[in-house]
Amino acid sequence: MERERSASHAAARAALLAVTLLVASSCATFRAVPLHSIREQVHAGDVVRAETARGTIEMEVIAVGPDTLVGTEQRVPFEEIQSLELHHGFEIGAFSASLLALVILGAALVLVALDKLTIFS
Repeated sequence: MERERSASHAAARAALLAVTLLVASSCATFRAVPLHSIREQVHAGDVVRAETARGTIEMEVIAVGPDTLVGTEQRVPFEEIQSLELHHGFEIGAFSASLLALVILGAALVLVALDKLTIFS
């Protein structure tokens, strides 16, 4: 009986840790940008990942020219871009930050409670 309870507590702890890590790491994504709308969707300050014949280029855009994306160390002409993704990073608002903090705090409290139950059982 004690062994089963200990195993179920360990499984619960592992599941809570997995959920917490998943929530914490799911805030950064890339989304595809149609090549015909680069000028409308990409702005200075954005981070992009461009596939070109020369390879993959990831850069922060400092300017969008009439036919070129300009980074701090490189320029990528639109005609060379085969695909483009726009980074939506860890842009977290006050509500999202509060929600994330509550999830992490709740998971920590459950883990502490499970440990106390194991000790006193």
